[in-house]
Amino acid sequence: MNKKSIPEKRSGTVETSVLSVNRLSDRVNRSFNHLLSNLRLSISLRITINYWRMLLKSAIILWLIFSCIFIGAVWIDAQQQAEQETAQLKTVLETEAPYSPLQPAERMRIRILDPIGQSFYSNWYTDERMAGFWPLRDPWPVWIDWRSRFASLQTSRTLAIGSDRWTLIFSYDLSQRIRYYLFAILGLMAVDMFRMTYFLLRSKTLNQSVLQPIEEIAEISRKITAESLNQRINIHGTQNELKDLAQVINGLLDRLESAYNSQKQFVSDASHELRTPIAVIQGYASLLERWGKSDPEVMEESLSAIVNEASNMQKLVENLLFLARHDKQSWKLSVEPVLARDLVEEIAKDTEVIAVHHLVKSGPMEESLVQADKNALKQALRIFADNSMKYTPEGGQIGFSCTREGEWAVLTVWDTGQGIGKEELGKIFDRFYRADQARNSSGNNQSYGLGLSIARIIVSAHGGKIRVRSTPGCGSEFSILLKREQG
Repeated sequence: MNKKSIPEKRSGTVETSVLSVNRLSDRVNRSFNHLLSNLRLSISLRITINYWRMLLKSAIILWLIFSCIFIGAVWIDAQQQAEQETAQLKTVLETEAPYSPLQPAERMRIRILDPIGQSFYSNWYTDERMAGFWPLRDPWPVWIDWRSRFASLQTSRTLAIGSDRWTLIFSYDLSQRIRYYLFAILGLMAVDMFRMTYFLLRSKTLNQSVLQPIEEIAEISRKITAESLNQRINIHGTQNELKDLAQVINGLLDRLESAYNSQKQFVSDASHELRTPIAVIQGYASLLERWGKSDPEVMEESLSAIVNEASNMQKLVENLLFLARHDKQSWKLSVEPVLARDLVEEIAKDTEVIAVHHLVKSGPMEESLVQADKNALKQALRIFADNSMKYTPEGGQIGFSCTREGEWAVLTVWDTGQGIGKEELGKIFDRFYRADQARNSSGNNQSYGLGLSIARIIVSAHGGKIRVRSTPGCGSEFSILLKREQG
């Protein structure tokens, strides 16, 4: 038998066994997890069962590692003893001294054959003893005698002395080492049983220490309602992943509280704004019911007021629907190449037709190509133009221009109206904010404070920005800055 083939064969077999165990372990894990997912078990019981499973898996892995180390140690020891006996025989043959084995027969049996196949030395087993041996697996050199509980590892060497070839056959006793191996395995099993028993007895206490922060988080979460969104989970003393979970939940509550408060404010403001035109319509309807049939002036005044308030309500509802679509993120742009100059000139012409009591001017009109939703951008410019008409006295000027500033296309609407104070410039884009309540009274110039909010949403969606310059008593200038196409 080739002595190099034995360890190679053994190594390949051990590797195959390890891979088979890993595949079996993965299959068991999948089946086990599937079983747990179908059972309605408490988290504490799941932790206990999973810990037992991990203990069993670790015990199997430790047994495999220990077995590999044991087999390797036994194999190396047997090979070293065989090499020593071979060297001893070589010395004896070269010096013609009497041969005496280094190892006792209880540890290693030896049979030496001379070049012609005759027995030179042998303390081998008797034929009756060899009859009880059974090879574990051919060509493995392990032999077992089940009747006497004896096992041996056999190996051979060839010794060359000149042109002569001597054959040495060794039988390495494994019985004592197998007993040590079994004692060690029993010890590992005892340790694992102790660990499993200890965890079973202490599982309630251990699981409680792990689950306590989760129970606290759940308890606080149950107490949080729409009226108490300001409560937060206490993260002090919480560690690692549970602290991260608490921070994530607190962040979620922050966003919910902010959205809820914004929604409440939005509903409150919208209700307030709708209350006035509804009250006006109801008042004029009552007036019509009482005196409208007999007084044509009252009828004309009432109908005019009702139509005007209905138109204002329609604009308000349309603005509210636009903001609602934006908040739901269902409002989408239809972007295409747009000539900014043509768009500004179109708005200027429309304003000139409407603003019959103002002087409409057109300033510099430079060509700029931008990527934009034409209708949405037109809506933003009209908002600026409408504000200019509302807050510029009759005979005042309203101007439009389209210029280039570096990489930006600047679309501007300016007027010579009342202007806006510095302290109010930071608030004019807030929803329902009106800088001057006096100039927003009911009538044709009524405003709900939503136009600039919508304009900012439109411009931000295009990746642009709004620039405002205003001086009280001298007028205002609103500019939309959009990235222009280079070329």
